[in-house]
Amino acid sequence: MPTHALLGATGATGSAVLRCYLDSPPKDLTLNIFIRSKSKLLKAFPDLESTSSIHINITEAPLTDTKALQSCLRGSDIIHMCIATNDAKPGNSVSQDGARAIADALTRLRIEQQHNYIKPTVIIIRAAPLDPDLGGHMPRLVKRWLWFVLFHIYSDLEKASKVYENATPGLLEYVFVDAPALFDADGLKRTGHRLILDGDTGEASAGVNYADLGAAFMEIADRKDECAGKSVGVSATGTVREEWGTLLWYQLQGLKGRVWG
Repeated sequence: MPTHALLGATGATGSAVLRCYLDSPPKDLTLNIFIRSKSKLLKAFPDLESTSSIHINITEAPLTDTKALQSCLRGSDIIHMCIATNDAKPGNSVSQDGARAIADALTRLRIEQQHNYIKPTVIIIRAAPLDPDLGGHMPRLVKRWLWFVLFHIYSDLEKASKVYENATPGLLEYVFVDAPALFDADGLKRTGHRLILDGDTGEASAGVNYADLGAAFMEIADRKDECAGKSVGVSATGTVREEWGTLLWYQLQGLKGRVWG
């Protein structure tokens, strides 16, 4: 019976992943959810604890609670790391803190379980400009602008990536999900997506709906052996509900952080 873990289930990405689990649950799945606020989670998913499609375990704790995180990750073969931020503020370390917390918890579990330790695949939300292939196809001025205004987010993501890449051999596998601009955080309708893997020469979309990003996470989990150790892009194949005003607001906030701190 598979066991998966979901970190950050109340954010836009984590909520989209959770909806996909509830809509199309893998057989005999146990889903361990790690969350800072259980009440917030149940407000968004009021029937979550009564669902019969998946066996749900909810752990309410901060990431700094290593024992609680160990409990959530124990026995998981898939870990969806959806804790992230859109705030490009100086000193941002959300992704690094999460990566280190996961690596620490898994290290303790491996010592505890020894030969019974299950090496999980950690699927991590990232961003297209960090992908050498996807970023290379972006207009140079657009990429330079994004790196300038969102530097504190991208720098944090890069440093977090190194934590996963440099993890002790045998501790974990990783997959970076490098999404383009993300839209429609509250939307429930999926309009279609495709994964962009090595050798894919198809043109990538400029944006994707969160609902389709959630479905992409689920597909990557199913194709974990193929995707392990790679950066995987996500492209929309259907209609994207574009909200460029929201993204511009985040960029202006990031610009403020770069100029005035």
